[in-house]
Amino acid sequence: MQLVDDAVVTMATLSNAEVGLVRTEIARMSNPGFREEDDPRAIRPGDQGRSYRVRKVPGTDLRLWYRPLNEDHPETLVVMLIQRQGERV
Repeated sequence: MQLVDDAVVTMATLSNAEVGLVRTEIARMSNPGFREEDDPRAIRPGDQGRSYRVRKVPGTDLRLWYRPLNEDHPETLVVMLIQRQGERV
């Protein structure tokens, strides 16, 4: 699991409790049994139509926008954005 710079910056603005919950969810997503197909697909506005998976972080109003690293490494997921529900992307 990787986080792009934008996601790292957002993590720095979260409360300690939210950071802990996000890290817990990222750890779940890193498990071999994780099924990304259980999360809905969405397209970020202004991102040239690229499709992402969106995962809610339990106990928060946060969502993780993620995708596979690339076709050669589909098992490696990359968190592209951490979004608070209601915020515009």
